[in-house]
Amino acid sequence: MAWRRVSINLILLMGVASLFLLMYSQNPQTMRDMMAKSAEAATGKKSESSSTDKASGDGKEVLVNTNPETIYKTVTAEVTVEATKTITEQITQSANIVVSEPISTAFSVTHFKSKKYNFEKYIISKSRNLDSQEPSVLIVSAIAGNSAFGGPRKFEDFMKMFSKLSHNKNDISLGFLFKSKDELTSVMNFLLEYENSSPILEQYYRITLIYAPFIEDTFTASRGDRHNDNIQKLRRRVLSRTRNFLINHSAANEDYILSFDSDVIDVPSQMLDVFISSDKDIIVPRVRMGDNQDYDLNTWAGPRVKPNAAEFEKLNANKNDENDFVFIPNRVPGKTRFLSDMIDKKIADNSEEAGHYAVEVNSVGGAVLFFKTEIFRQGVIFPPFYVIGAEWERVEGYDGIETEGICYQAKVLGYSCFAFPNIVASHYVE
Repeated sequence: MAWRRVSINLILLMGVASLFLLMYSQNPQTMRDMMAKSAEAATGKKSESSSTDKASGDGKEVLVNTNPETIYKTVTAEVTVEATKTITEQITQSANIVVSEPISTAFSVTHFKSKKYNFEKYIISKSRNLDSQEPSVLIVSAIAGNSAFGGPRKFEDFMKMFSKLSHNKNDISLGFLFKSKDELTSVMNFLLEYENSSPILEQYYRITLIYAPFIEDTFTASRGDRHNDNIQKLRRRVLSRTRNFLINHSAANEDYILSFDSDVIDVPSQMLDVFISSDKDIIVPRVRMGDNQDYDLNTWAGPRVKPNAAEFEKLNANKNDENDFVFIPNRVPGKTRFLSDMIDKKIADNSEEAGHYAVEVNSVGGAVLFFKTEIFRQGVIFPPFYVIGAEWERVEGYDGIETEGICYQAKVLGYSCFAFPNIVASHYVE
């Protein structure tokens, strides 16, 4: 275990060194002054003005090197823990990164705020390493506001759904993106208020809370209008940007990602473990909403209708705005299949047997979506435009936006999409 602690310390110090070099390139003199003051704070003695000075701290010599060519070596190898802590605090504050004091002996909170964009995030993490050999999972969800959970439901209700999953919670991290600062604050207070009395923080390895309204500020639509054809393109463009941003700013070294819409209210307890053990690349369950046995129609297999010549001309005339012509790629009768067409009626929903019945699909929905993190890291994203039918002369294509463009990209890289028609999650009934 000692070698792990050494490795972690070296990684942290290398990060400090990188920040040093970045700030030195922007303002060398300020960095020299900062380093000198940091050494004084750590050792209690004033350093000399030479490029390499020595000061004593805790009975040891501390080398404070202001030469940019050797600063990396100095930080990683020769500065004491006290000096490093002081230097780190000054650098992070200058970069608008605030590392807070631990909220307990088991947890700490890191806060980042962007200078350029209206964006900030909080990371609540356990003060220990993830030593488990079990698969690690990141669960993510974008939350539009306090009504995003469906009706009277709140964030706490959403969290209770995750607690049903049979997978070891210590191997699960959570990532949430908020449009509302009030909702983010409410969730943060909820998590911290119950830090001693609730198992939430004890269960999960890391929780990331992100506030990035600059993404969704580009488009707004009422909950009742969001499925109208004329606003679907703009809405799904924002959804794609939101999902990509959330994953990019939440994922660390997790093996898998499980994405939920915030108004999903129930999942079978074994679902996550079934998906992992299947070793399939990209997976969705069937999503039920009340009597509607197949709510998420973005999961389908087979061909879809393509534009005719006149419709292609209209697509070519689009200017990437709300008045653009939107082609609706409807199903081909008798050939396009949805999950309601793939249900095996001999298998009970959410039974053990349901976990062994999977069907390959051309497209997946996003209400509940599971995939191997390596796929996203290699460039398969939620496309914020219609990828099918795109050309240089055309603003974008006619199909394959957001979740419906994932499988198209993944197939090029050798990955496949599957659905488990008899594993069923439940959506809030609107």
